[in-house]
Amino acid sequence: ALYCPVVGYCQGMSYVAAYLFATTGLGEREAFWMFATLMDKYGLKGLYLPELKRLRCICFQLDCCARELDLSAGGEWLEAHAVDSLLFAASSIQTLFADGRVMSPAAIAVVWDCLICDGMQSAVLPDGEEKEPPPPLPARTYALIVRLLLAMMRRTAPLLDGSSFEAGLSHLQCFAHLGLKDETASRRLVQEALELPVSYKELARYEREFLRKDAHGRKRKRP
Repeated sequence: ALYCPVVGYCQGMSYVAAYLFATTGLGEREAFWMFATLMDKYGLKGLYLPELKRLRCICFQLDCCARELDLSAGGEWLEAHAVDSLLFAASSIQTLFADGRVMSPAAIAVVWDCLICDGMQSAVLPDGEEKEPPPPLPARTYALIVRLLLAMMRRTAPLLDGSSFEAGLSHLQCFAHLGLKDETASRRLVQEALELPVSYKELARYEREFLRKDAHGRKRKRP
């Protein structure tokens, strides 16, 4: 809170900080500066700013991508129950999956390796398409989050068909059926996520759409 007063403390930070401290073998000082680097360079700060605009934007992008991906019966279930990803993905996004609901510490490390070490330097696009130049680092962080959750949703879609609202939401909140507590399973998920036909250009278009809608909503709320 003292380091970044504009953010202060936000729910979710403690999971990221605790994971860094527990798994890196570094002292409190070093773990703190690693956390600060995630905040400043990798876009984590955007997930905690007042009004949570970046969090809401990522969820909007995820919902748009899910519709484009065609989740079949799973997509019909989401639409029928008016479920948007804020209902089930907010914690995973704000903690970079470090809340432990979906992944074990070893599995989380697989995701963070991709996030931090590789930094999503290149986009993985459908065969035949040229790779687009990578956007700034925070946008690559957000893109990886969208891809991972989208891969989880695609795997979960068959279970949603015929499910009640409560049962379907439970599947989406913990993804327990995916076995992502296992490191190998998480590696397969990361590979699947990177192969999804989701481009940076597409995500940028959804971001602009979200910002327009958000600005319009603010104008309507003004007296």
